[in-house]
Amino acid sequence: MAVVSLNNPIVHLVVLGWVFMGCIGLGLMNIDGAPYVPAMFVFGDSLADTGNNNLIPNCKVRADIIPYGISAFPKPTGRFSDGYITFDYIASFLGLSSPNLLLSHPTSISSGINFASAGSGLLDSTGKRKACFICINVMPLSRQIQKFQNISNMLIKEQGYEKAKFRIANSLFCISIGSNDIAEYIIRMINGVTDPPMEQFARKLFKAYDEHLVELYKSGARKFLLVDVPALGCTPYARQFIDFFAPHSCFPPANDLSIKYNSWLRKLVDHLNQKLDGASIILLDSYSKVMDMIFHAESYGFLETKFACCGSGTLNVSKDCGKTTPPDQYCKDPDTHLFWDWAHPTQKAAKIFADAIWSGNSSVIHPFNLSTLVLARK
Repeated sequence: MAVVSLNNPIVHLVVLGWVFMGCIGLGLMNIDGAPYVPAMFVFGDSLADTGNNNLIPNCKVRADIIPYGISAFPKPTGRFSDGYITFDYIASFLGLSSPNLLLSHPTSISSGINFASAGSGLLDSTGKRKACFICINVMPLSRQIQKFQNISNMLIKEQGYEKAKFRIANSLFCISIGSNDIAEYIIRMINGVTDPPMEQFARKLFKAYDEHLVELYKSGARKFLLVDVPALGCTPYARQFIDFFAPHSCFPPANDLSIKYNSWLRKLVDHLNQKLDGASIILLDSYSKVMDMIFHAESYGFLETKFACCGSGTLNVSKDCGKTTPPDQYCKDPDTHLFWDWAHPTQKAAKIFADAIWSGNSSVIHPFNLSTLVLARK
């Protein structure tokens, strides 16, 4: 683990100071003027993709149509949201701009790079089955990591080994992955395919995540922010499967597999924090956060947690966001909704996740929050 006393009251006072500075958009600088986190590298699926899929030929999983982005941008950017996503806010807390898209062929990695690809998963096969997402050339996590390794080698050539490795070790590696793997399994289960059994499948995902994290560690990564799988059974998309029998209820099989997977992921985080010398890995319990927003909606300012803001039909998911008539059909105020479309949070919900990551307590961000992690400078 990184060397910093997390129980020291002085450290906690310093953390609170940095929380305030991060929230007003100032950079996090140490005593010698160098940033605590010089860059962010983002990996994952549609909860992390800020537009890479728009640049993949023949990819049908895109958020490139109106009204995506309506709350923050003049036109859709590829974010599966009405505006910003969680990692946009995390970057701003660190005093960074949102990382450049990998597929935009960035000439600079000053703020980092976003490798995420909507529809992708921990398994290379996820996002490529025609029965599910029909997305050609989605980048699974393994390929995203390979792309990072290419960038790392380029950085070493440009800056020298020691300087490049120091920069990478102090950068933040953000990963949001696993939802699509589980969603595809649930769809196969609904269609009568239960091979492999649920527990065996969850173990397969767990093993894949372990291998991916170790691969990044070997490439120099030391500071990790992981986001677990949210309550997939409570998305508008999943609720529709039992809406006829239990209107608006969550879909238990999806939540059961999410819980099982998340439990093992938390154990993996604890294991790797002990096993990998110098590594600091934190994990957002997004499942519990989503459930809290559902059961205590009013305290968060939400009026609707079951229906999608954008779309139409059953729970507003019978016709996808942007494919309705008129094509820009969405609720009057997205901030009143937990879900923007069939499965993705609104900009407001994304900010709530970001705040929990940055300054939440150990009940939601394990084993400590991001504002504490960034002080653990190598």
